[in-house]
Amino acid sequence: MNIGFTSTSFRQIKSIEKIVEIAAESGAECIEWGGDIHVRNKADAKHAKELCDKAGIRINSYGSYYRVGCKNADEWKSICEIAKAMDAHSVRVWLGNADSEKTDEATYKNIAEDTKAICAVAKEYGLIVCPECHDNTYNNNTDAFLKIHKDAGCDNFRTYFQSRY
Repeated sequence: MNIGFTSTSFRQIKSIEKIVEIAAESGAECIEWGGDIHVRNKADAKHAKELCDKAGIRINSYGSYYRVGCKNADEWKSICEIAKAMDAHSVRVWLGNADSEKTDEATYKNIAEDTKAICAVAKEYGLIVCPECHDNTYNNNTDAFLKIHKDAGCDNFRTYFQSRY
């Protein structure tokens, strides 16, 4: 097990340099870089990787905020390129826009199809796709994840565990 954090824990800090400094001072071994504030493109990714390499900190994941089900192939390819530029091993995503209990069958089918598609592309980059366990997404409980995991049938599709209570 590695000890680390996601850069989005420090949304108020915009500086990649400062985030790496905090990680080094805290003894963190790895960082998940968030795509909403800190690493938005390949240039940011290369800069974050360079700083992390100098500090001896691994980049384990890229928090992309991609909404599975939107079927945006160009956006997903760009996300994979950013993750690969940082040498991240996984990409965090969100499954849809509603809790599993509120997701109708057509929407579920769309999410499952997009899951298969993005996992196929991610595999080309050597990446694992990990939906965050989060309210207002299909991955809001264990049973929902187990269902989509089975239906997707992708060996590079896993989940982030988050204690719910």
